[in-house]
Amino acid sequence: MELTKEQKEQLKQQRLLNYQAQMFNLKMTRTAYEAVGDADKVKECDEELRRLQTAYEAVERMPID
Repeated sequence: MELTKEQKEQLKQQRLLNYQAQMFNLKMTRTAYEAVGDADKVKECDEELRRLQTAYEAVERMPID
């Protein structure tokens, strides 16, 4: 049984929301590392934020067939 277009769209939107939540959580973590002066951890957070943003954009562009 295949997923309907509506189900696929719902799953896509849930994934995008999940990415948004992960990015917000990571931004809070980054802020905390920045507050304590941990430049290495801030850099790690920035790199992960870039990866999440790239993933978000890829899924956002993905067609629902």
